[in-house]
Amino acid sequence: MTASSIALAMLAMACSGNQGGMSLEQTQRETNTALQKQDTKAAGIERLEGELAQIPAKQQLTKTPYRDTLGPFILERQGGTGPYKFYVAPLADVTTGELPPANTLIVALVDYKKVDDGPYVIVEKNKTIPGFRLDADVTLIDHTIPAVIYKKTFKGEKPSPSLKNSNDLYIKEGDTEIVGKKPFEEIRTFLAELPFRK
Repeated sequence: MTASSIALAMLAMACSGNQGGMSLEQTQRETNTALQKQDTKAAGIERLEGELAQIPAKQQLTKTPYRDTLGPFILERQGGTGPYKFYVAPLADVTTGELPPANTLIVALVDYKKVDDGPYVIVEKNKTIPGFRLDADVTLIDHTIPAVIYKKTFKGEKPSPSLKNSNDLYIKEGDTEIVGKKPFEEIRTFLAELPFRK
């Protein structure tokens, strides 16, 4: 629920009279607390994304990568530029909205890159457009050490037909390229099946 939704819900409760037994001052306090918690969480996610995206100078590569009970948190970035963003962020403290410190987490930084896999011919339009698959470089970092502990590249899928039993690719008017599906499910399965840290 967004901060504005929480505020509107609290305001609606306050405006509906004192049926719930809550005074206007109490409603205002609870609304302010909820908004503060939401702000703290949003700022914490932004801070944590920045801290976790820092690749440690130390490399302690292992042949048997591992996870902790929370699992490696996945941060994705497209094309090797821009900020990394959580696929799913760590849970915030229910009372304060604070997130765990970066030095307690294991993360997987995922960089997607386009790899030439074309060109593709649109026969009915007598047109050729470039085609790409999306490969993913995954860097597993244990921030408790802190060190890079594993690196792996996952090959993306070729652009595939939109319908089964068809060779037709779905191309929208104005498309200038065709891009295959990123290998996210393969990455997520790989990380979920890692053994727990001993």
